[in-house]
Amino acid sequence: MLLFWKILQFIKTKVNHVTIDSLVFRLHSNATVILLVTFSIAVTTRQYVGNPIECVHTRDIPEDVLNTYCWIHSTYTVIDAFMKTPGTQVLS
Repeated sequence: MLLFWKILQFIKTKVNHVTIDSLVFRLHSNATVILLVTFSIAVTTRQYVGNPIECVHTRDIPEDVLNTYCWIHSTYTVIDAFMKTPGTQVLS
């Protein structure tokens, strides 16, 4: 048993740190994580700060009612087709 501990101590003193990847790989993996976290925070912040859904509306329907409808049904308004006739000029 004493021989095993001596061999183990010898190995520990000779080998401090073994690196199996290169500096470029470590830099790439760290940069990837930093970029993914940064952009995830940016996308998530847009959801909670500001107005994530903006529906174009007329004066007939109150803005908060239309925004609630757009939020629930995940719809949006195409500005170019807003005043066209459904079924003939645009798809209904």
